[in-house]
Amino acid sequence: MTEMLKENPLAVLIDLEKRVRSALTIEELGFIIVNETFKIVQYHQAILFDASGNILVFSGTATFEKNSPFIYWLNKHLSPLSRDLKTVTEISKKDFEVAAGSGWDDWFPKHGILIPLVSPLKGKMGCLFLVRNKNWNSNERDIFDLVNGIYGHSWGVFKRVKIIKQTKNSKTFTKVMIVVGLLCLLMFP
Repeated sequence: MTEMLKENPLAVLIDLEKRVRSALTIEELGFIIVNETFKIVQYHQAILFDASGNILVFSGTATFEKNSPFIYWLNKHLSPLSRDLKTVTEISKKDFEVAAGSGWDDWFPKHGILIPLVSPLKGKMGCLFLVRNKNWNSNERDIFDLVNGIYGHSWGVFKRVKIIKQTKNSKTFTKVMIVVGLLCLLMFP
């Protein structure tokens, strides 16, 4: 099986998708996203943000210091981008040159890409940020579209939806409210 994975990118993608579907916790899914995406697209570092722009996990490390200068830089520059992102977007040092001393060179190689992760039912789950020294090609951008679907859908499984939200606009909600109202009326003589 390992030999087949090295030779066939589709087999690698299917294997990754299988691992993602078998994740039992959001933490395990995050670990797979930032560390095993490397099997299909080479990168220097990966960072996973949630839909609010909070940093969840980095590739190659289990924990990170939340008050470090690097985290401060990410929160200032990349978190806002990750929150507002709708499509796969390439970014680089030049996107941050407006701010004097933006610090991109202090933290990253030349080329970055932000990939929104979207669940078809629950909307935007988060954003994956990848960086490396060479440009992203069109084949890799096509892979990112697949990754967006796989990761977004799997992440959506872990997001809880309140029952009241699901039934608020439905006939079921109306029926339940009528029954509750009638029961309240029956309590008075």
